[in-house]
Parts: sequence; C-alpha cells; structure tokens
Amino acid sequence: MISSIHIYVGRVHSHLPESFWEQVGSDLHHKYECDLVITPIDEENTRLSIDGDLTPDEMFNVQDSFGQHMQKTHK
Repeated sequence: MISSIHIYVGRVHSHLPESFWEQVGSDLHHKYECDLVITPIDEENTRLSIDGDLTPDEMFNVQDSFGQHMQKTHK
C-alpha cells in the first residue's frame, strides 16, 4: 500500500505553472489514495519518491502515471 508520493521539482521543470502541479497532484492523490507532497528543490532534475509497502507493480504504476503527465510537458 502506498502511504505517500513525494515529487521534488527541479529547475528543469520549475517553469511549469502551479496549475500543472495541482493537476498532477490531484490525479495521483485520487488514483492511489495517498498523501502527496510537491516540493521545489535547488537541483537540476525533478525526481519522484514513493513511501509505503509496495509491490514492484505498484511502484511501476506510479512511475508510469507520473511519466504520462511529464510527457505532456514535452509536446
């Protein structure tokens, strides 16, 4: 079970509007029924951290969901 998802927004994605991150957060929060924390960081890359007792499939599913949102930013 996933207890929380943390998104650390690096400089490469810091230009994205707050509404984008709110949409990502809302989607992941509802899809996985867990807490979600979005934190800007002073690093180049954005990264994802997942807390809880997860199976490899659950971890992949969260990464895939997050990746789908991030792909939209590169179109």
